[in-house]
Amino acid sequence: MKIQIWSKALLKSYSNLSRLANNIDGRVFTLAHSMSNARYGNTTEIVADKILKYVDKKVTLCKTKVLIEDILMKLNDKYATVLKMRFVDNKSYEEIANYFGVCVRTIRRYLAEAIKHFSFNLKVKSYTPETLSKMYEDEKWMGNLYLSNLKNYLKSKNMQEYEKFMREHFHNGKIIDFQEIYSYELS
Repeated sequence: MKIQIWSKALLKSYSNLSRLANNIDGRVFTLAHSMSNARYGNTTEIVADKILKYVDKKVTLCKTKVLIEDILMKLNDKYATVLKMRFVDNKSYEEIANYFGVCVRTIRRYLAEAIKHFSFNLKVKSYTPETLSKMYEDEKWMGNLYLSNLKNYLKSKNMQEYEKFMREHFHNGKIIDFQEIYSYELS
């Protein structure tokens, strides 16, 4: 089940990857420009270190985009279209059902199957919940997407489990530790 939660998080991230990459480019440009400006008080070494961290983040974004696109290309057209419409284009079940000329219940079934196939392809590429947790351990944005999907899953299965999870992993509405969330055992 964790791999399916990761699959949804990855798919939800797709439409924002280019925007995030552009933001990183802007920050890198600003940092590089600040090296010549003494008022920031940053040494070249400090600025270079910050730039390298941003470059690492951009590499992660690029890997994510390539991974998602590669898997979507491997899926049959129906599943790829359903996933794109739901997660990338943020279409409602009704809009997707109208596009395919089927009922909403059928779309829910298509979507469940498409996520299973996406998850299977993640596994084939040797991406496990553990490797994905490691890959995104410093990426709060992905942690938030994963967390959102995990909370939705727990809510749909058992309200007591969801409430227990919230008590254990949140303090005053703030997440305690994403690594704990990633390693949370699903029943």
